[in-house]
Amino acid sequence: MKRGVSRKRYEMENMTDDLLIESYEKARKYQLSEEFIVLIEQEMNRRNIIVPKHLMTN
Repeated sequence: MKRGVSRKRYEMENMTDDLLIESYEKARKYQLSEEFIVLIEQEMNRRNIIVPKHLMTN
């Protein structure tokens, strides 16, 4: 794993659930890197946060 990725994961652990969801929404909206989106999804899964329906892709 890249060093920057590890740091992002650590920083996500300190985010509130609401901020994590908002970050996910914006990452999808602005089509940020898939690697970053996956990190957010992993953290959401770790916290048992369900992706809001309107953010799910088909």
